[in-house]
Amino acid sequence: QRGSLQARAAAFERRVLSDPRWATFTVWGAGRDGKAFVAALSAAARSRVVALADINPRKVGELYTNHRLRGSDGALLPPFTLPVVHTRDIRGPVAVCVSLRRAEEGGEGEIQRVARGLGLVEGETLWYIF
Repeated sequence: QRGSLQARAAAFERRVLSDPRWATFTVWGAGRDGKAFVAALSAAARSRVVALADINPRKVGELYTNHRLRGSDGALLPPFTLPVVHTRDIRGPVAVCVSLRRAEEGGEGEIQRVARGLGLVEGETLWYIF
């Protein structure tokens, strides 16, 4: 699973982050999948993530800090922190990390509605990672 996510993150970096519109972006999903995706990104790509977005009121307004990241040499990296914003407060492009298995609980229908309202276009400024 971890290798698959690393490969997916690397492909996302090559294919999507070369687009100037993705100078900064938000990761939709402040749960397991979103956090794992952010951790799998390279340090350069991770620095472009401005926030995690979620609809869960218990997560919105919190700060997510990862203290366990390690570099390629195995050395512990400095922690990084991201704010968790409500999906209605997303600004800019979005990488969606909400498992489609859980889409019914505020997933795909909500994603499409919010994306349309924000003017996001699938395959351009909206990418589904999971």
